[in-house]
Amino acid sequence: MSVQAEVLQTISRPVEASLQTLLRPVRFFRDYNPDDFPADLVAGITTGIILIPQSIAYALIAGLPPEVGLYTAIVAPIAAALWGSSNHLHTGPTNAESLLVLMIVSSVATSSDPIEFLLIAGLLTVLIGVMRLALGLLRAGFIINFISDAVMVGFTAGAGLLIITFQLSGLLGLDVERTFTFIDAARTLGQTWEGLHFVSLALGLGTVILIFALPQLHPRLPSLFLSVFLMSVLVASFGLAHRGVSVIAPVPAVLPPVANLPLTDFQLVAKLIPGASAIALIGLIEALTIARSIASQTGQHLDNNQEIVGQGVANILVGFLSGYCASGSFTRSRVNLNAGGRTPMTTLLSGVFVLVAVLTLGWAIRYLAKPVLAGFVIATAITLINLPHALQILRTSKSETFIMLVTWGSVFVFSLVEAVAIGITASLLVYVYKTSRPRVVPLVPDAKFKHLRERNPNKDPVCPQLDIIAIEGDLYFGAANHVEYLLRNRLADAGRQYYVLLNLQNMVRVDISGVHMLENYVNEIRGQGGDVYFFKMTDIARRLFTSSGFMDLVGPDHFLHDENAIDYLFHRVLNPKVCIYDCPLRVFRECQNLPKISIPFQDKIQGMTSLPYVPLIHVEELEGRCTRRPLDFELIDVREEMEWDRGHIQVARHMAYSTFSVEDLDVTPDREVVVISRSTRRSRIIAYVLMESGFSNVKVVEGGMSAWIDASFMTAISVYT
Repeated sequence: MSVQAEVLQTISRPVEASLQTLLRPVRFFRDYNPDDFPADLVAGITTGIILIPQSIAYALIAGLPPEVGLYTAIVAPIAAALWGSSNHLHTGPTNAESLLVLMIVSSVATSSDPIEFLLIAGLLTVLIGVMRLALGLLRAGFIINFISDAVMVGFTAGAGLLIITFQLSGLLGLDVERTFTFIDAARTLGQTWEGLHFVSLALGLGTVILIFALPQLHPRLPSLFLSVFLMSVLVASFGLAHRGVSVIAPVPAVLPPVANLPLTDFQLVAKLIPGASAIALIGLIEALTIARSIASQTGQHLDNNQEIVGQGVANILVGFLSGYCASGSFTRSRVNLNAGGRTPMTTLLSGVFVLVAVLTLGWAIRYLAKPVLAGFVIATAITLINLPHALQILRTSKSETFIMLVTWGSVFVFSLVEAVAIGITASLLVYVYKTSRPRVVPLVPDAKFKHLRERNPNKDPVCPQLDIIAIEGDLYFGAANHVEYLLRNRLADAGRQYYVLLNLQNMVRVDISGVHMLENYVNEIRGQGGDVYFFKMTDIARRLFTSSGFMDLVGPDHFLHDENAIDYLFHRVLNPKVCIYDCPLRVFRECQNLPKISIPFQDKIQGMTSLPYVPLIHVEELEGRCTRRPLDFELIDVREEMEWDRGHIQVARHMAYSTFSVEDLDVTPDREVVVISRSTRRSRIIAYVLMESGFSNVKVVEGGMSAWIDASFMTAISVYT
């Protein structure tokens, strides 16, 4: 195949996939099974019954006329059913998005003209639809993953409280000006509560009580519809509209009209884009979360990108047909499923049902009391406050708790769009912080020597030559300095652990900054006479190590096979003298059968939990005395041969700890003897043995050779030819 043909094929594939996505309605009707229609019809009518009061109530939240909510309830379900993917997701007005619409539109409207408000809401909805459609066609739905669950829980809880606050005036029957912030709403309620209308309050509270009480009588009762219906019967029967109860005006019996939106007002479009972006993402998260939740119960395979396209097309059509933004509703989707719906036809039929109701029963809307709708909205807003989920976050994650509380608090201080932006920013900052601080974990074999596990510093033995370390996270530019800091700390504390085996199993990705850090680390350890080996690498890391030249720098033989890495190091790299003569531990399977050579004075320290006090000499004082001639003391270095060869004080005398004998010292007991080891443990033991043997002037170098090297004093090395 020629290069041109490959390019054309590469371009044509996504274009063809996008066309197939847009042609979804053709497949929908072609593949529909008529046997499903009776069940779908019943479920569609059941959902439509709930949809009518919800759409009116949510339109009031958005500051829009009731008919706008009904137009949305007609167009959105039909379009989403035709272009979506889920069998049960119901699309239409939602409470949280309605509040967002109110906030965004009111912030850009230049007057209190309801027509302007309506047109801006329609334009906002079209922008939301275009954004969602673009995400679906470009298969870029992954972008919604940047809004975490903690952001959504905090946002919806805050939005729920805002909705409740804003609806309290309607519940109390107060005639107040519309407010757009929590503080303004609370202040207005405090100033006007004396105008409380008790009949309105009774209707509103009665609605709330019925919504929560009816399901206790029977779970399948449509409590949302029944509560509004029963209260509307009371309003009509007792003529409460004439007794101070505010009611909804009748809805015109017409098809959703085409709106003349200000599409060419680019300044207005620019002002709406941030808010449209926030609603587009939040609505998609709501819709896809609901769709996935139900699909997991029904076993349906869900096409996320097709569902995003459905949400986009629905909002574009709704915007042009005098509605406002729509998204997935958990309540209606659950009703749809429980009512026996089988296919998206149920959602389509619910929209048709609302259309028939508007054309034939629009006059009945006048019996819907605003306090009843306020109670309806408050009851549904309470469900936005997901307390169990919030408590779960509080119990399990400090970082997620921080994100949730920041988002929740921002809802009351800033606009809802800004609150979402703050929540997303907090999520990204927490993510960057976590990924920039991978754990560096020391490993040891388990009891059966089959697997490596994290070492318990209080229980597990430490090999004196080999340190096995796992880097638990990606090694990219943001994490390189942190990992280098941790590795250097381990190197400073390692003592004689001159060899390092790095487990890179959980280091999925690495960039050139990470490679440079590893280069410096390898060079530093090799400069001290040690070496670094690697195993359990991912293919991505191996390719980058090869292409960057790091593998050639370190040496291909330093990248070991997973199953025999420790065996290779034990037999070909580690010093067996240390294992036999100096190390009382048997950490690895390979060293279990090694003999343990006891030291001559083992019986003198057996069973001792602490050693008596031994005078200390500081390295600064020792360095000064080492320059005097003749020496007025004996300096004994009790480290093992390998340590001695790597560097020692020139005037010191080497007497290895594992073969130390007082008789070999050959000095008088009254001569001053200074003992040095790597730190102080072995030197204190030798000092104790000398004191027990009659030496009266014994000292130990404080900090040992580690302190001498840290002070940058000169050392000599053993050279072999």
